[in-house]
Amino acid sequence: MQQRRRQKKTAKAPRAAKHQQEKTAEAPRAAKQQQKKTVEAPRTAKQQQEKTTEALRAAKQQQEKMAEAPHTAKQQQEKAAEAPRAAKQQQEKTAEAPHTAKQQQAKTAEAPRAAEQQQEKTAEAPHTAEQQQKKIAEAPRAAKQQQEKTKGAPHARPRTIDH
Repeated sequence: MQQRRRQKKTAKAPRAAKHQQEKTAEAPRAAKQQQKKTVEAPRTAKQQQEKTTEALRAAKQQQEKMAEAPHTAKQQQEKAAEAPRAAKQQQEKTAEAPHTAKQQQAKTAEAPRAAEQQQEKTAEAPHTAEQQQKKIAEAPRAAKQQQEKTKGAPHARPRTIDH
């Protein structure tokens, strides 16, 4: 039995030697890979640190969102409460529309008459300006007449009192 074991071991020996030889041949490549890993380690550590920092920032943002959620919900609730009032205002505007349209129609109908009045005023302007010019030209003569009237008036003379 022992002999049989030895035979098995002996039979396995060339295979084990071959395996050992392959390991030895692989050693420089494995060493090179290990060296690469060692060189890459600081960069990998930095990337890991950046990932951690990013995760913390994301967690903080999430926390802020969660803190903001009640406020947002309150705003949403206020909007919902405001909706019926806004609908009522819209309904009032819609009900008011025919009246507004009627007013606009009246204004539109009034426009030609207003334009005609403006045209008449414009046509009158030269005549009015001429009258104004005559008044200005007459002013010195009228002032002189007024002065003469005042001079000759008995009530304008000073009264003398007899003692």
